[in-house]
Amino acid sequence: MIEIPENKRFLLIVLVLLLAGMISLVVGLQFYENMRQFYTLEGVVEGVKKEYPEATSLASTALGMRLSAAKDPEHPLMLLVDCREPEEYRVSHLEGAVNLRTPAEILQACDALRGPAEAPSPGPEAPPRSPAQVEVYVYCSVGHRSAKLVQDLAKAGSQEGRYLRGGLFFWARESRPMVDSAGNATKKLHPYKAPWKALVDPENRTGE
Repeated sequence: MIEIPENKRFLLIVLVLLLAGMISLVVGLQFYENMRQFYTLEGVVEGVKKEYPEATSLASTALGMRLSAAKDPEHPLMLLVDCREPEEYRVSHLEGAVNLRTPAEILQACDALRGPAEAPSPGPEAPPRSPAQVEVYVYCSVGHRSAKLVQDLAKAGSQEGRYLRGGLFFWARESRPMVDSAGNATKKLHPYKAPWKALVDPENRTGE
């Protein structure tokens, strides 16, 4: 066993403590940076994409264009789904959105949009008519719940959907239109729960 002189032993202890402190500082700074990135809307969007890679998304600009195009009677059928809790929906939502939270509810709503099944074309060799396609767009507060619902809907195998990247929080941050339960324009947002409420401006939080 190597004997270390007492004065050098003290110096070695100091160096080890300094090294440990530097390592802890680097790890702490990295952890802080990761948390800072996560608790931003941009960080949340990236986290959702990694957690639900099979769910297809679209940006707020693209959804806005589709909602405008849906006013054309020739546009394909569209179902806009708010999958948050009813109390969140009452505070604010996108005009025309329906509050649904399960794949079964969405599939039922799609069938209702299509209306009664068309009678088959006459003739024994007439090809069967496929049901009208319904475009399904889903959103929640930040994207977690809507991405999961879209992924579950795809697994159901009978209907595809897309979720809004960044959710209603991102939509509101861009000053896009929302309405309350009475149909009046509003900028208010239900913060859902901690830590998501940190992503909503305090003057716009309500329904906590």
